[in-house]
Amino acid sequence: MTEYLISGDKEKCCGCSACVQACPVSAITFAPDDEGFLYPEINKSLCVKCGRCKQVCPYDSAVCGNTPLKTYAMINRNSEELMNSSSGGAFIALANRIIKDGGFVCGCIFNEELKAIHILSSNSAAVKKMQGSKYVQSDLSGIYSHVKSELKSGRNVLFSGTGCQVAGLRSFLGKDFDNLITVDIVCHGVPSPKLFEKYIGYLGSKLGEPVK
Repeated sequence: MTEYLISGDKEKCCGCSACVQACPVSAITFAPDDEGFLYPEINKSLCVKCGRCKQVCPYDSAVCGNTPLKTYAMINRNSEELMNSSSGGAFIALANRIIKDGGFVCGCIFNEELKAIHILSSNSAAVKKMQGSKYVQSDLSGIYSHVKSELKSGRNVLFSGTGCQVAGLRSFLGKDFDNLITVDIVCHGVPSPKLFEKYIGYLGSKLGEPVK
């Protein structure tokens, strides 16, 4: 038997996937709804009712934030990096410093199937693909665990994502790490993934490319 959602309410789920990655018996998976948005499903035959999913859910377990002490505005002086960014180019400037110091950067890219996914990398070429906003829900499968592993090893990690995804990561980690830097993307919601797929298909047909 499958139960949909942790809270039973779509309005209380942002799809951060913290519950999926925290489940000790892999009883939770992500599945798309009618519009393609990913939501967790619980396989009740596997669930051991440990409550770990609710413990890491940002809606059920609020993550304490910090009161801003100062606010800065910036613009990247590297014209190439600025042109490849969606706004001021702050992310790539931070990412370059983290990589230079031997750390890892986690951000969203489009894979070969034009699916938005989060990856963790210390490779400059891979990090460049994280530049620019992707206006669609990204797949975070397994990424929080990889971030936690690098943090526990002592490496610096820069994580970039929406506020919901950052909250999901922090809740999943369960404690603060001095070697973690997070970059929240200002988000006012994402469009239907199915609509985005149709748009990609439309562009493909206009360009004479096969629609996947």
